[in-house]
Amino acid sequence: MRWRREASANGYPCHPFFALDPMLDGVRRETGFVAWLDKVRRENGRYAHPYAELGAGAPWNRGG
Repeated sequence: MRWRREASANGYPCHPFFALDPMLDGVRRETGFVAWLDKVRRENGRYAHPYAELGAGAPWNRGG
């Protein structure tokens, strides 16, 4: 669990990756994992809007 918490706390709260990674199938039913994945899901959602705004201003999205 430690490396997963560190990865998500240090700039990689990628819920879809952690939710689908088959390497994590062995721990999916652990209470700690379930709670941590829920926290990552909420954190990932908070990043969606700021990253969408940044992407909209990117040179390849300016239509020019």
